[in-house]
Amino acid sequence: MKHFIVIIALLAICSCKTRPHRENIEVVFSPGLVDMNKIDPDIINSIKKPDKVYTITSDDYAFLHDVLSSPGTIIPIKEETPRILIKVDDNICNISVHNTFHSNNKTYFLSDKDAYRIKSIVHFYDFIDEVNLQNIKEIKQFGIPNNYEYCPSEPKKPTKSFVKIVLKEE
Repeated sequence: MKHFIVIIALLAICSCKTRPHRENIEVVFSPGLVDMNKIDPDIINSIKKPDKVYTITSDDYAFLHDVLSSPGTIIPIKEETPRILIKVDDNICNISVHNTFHSNNKTYFLSDKDAYRIKSIVHFYDFIDEVNLQNIKEIKQFGIPNNYEYCPSEPKKPTKSFVKIVLKEE
């Protein structure tokens, strides 16, 4: 009986697999609903200190990685002004106001549902107050995200031009 327990314990220990470490996902955007000028994608590397660090589920991490790594059908339009910059691995992608997605000099279309999920995961909506949030197309369609937590700007300081978020897989 003791040998049986030892064998089971050894099998249990040996069968445990550690997950390979995955890189953090970095995100940069302007807080609130603002018109954005053309941003240099390298700003994502130049802002060293993140404003917020969030832990996301493995499912959300995989979704972001999959959607941003293999986005789908190329659409024949020019790149639009980016609203959100996302760095996955070494690739910097951007999502525009009209849910077009630009990566590796190609433009793709994101469904409203995918754009909403991406913006929810990266906490984009957290920097928009609930009154203005109600005017956003995806919010009208899908509702306020479960992870929404309003992050107001500091009253005595000017609003930051950009916010950097780091997403870590749990």
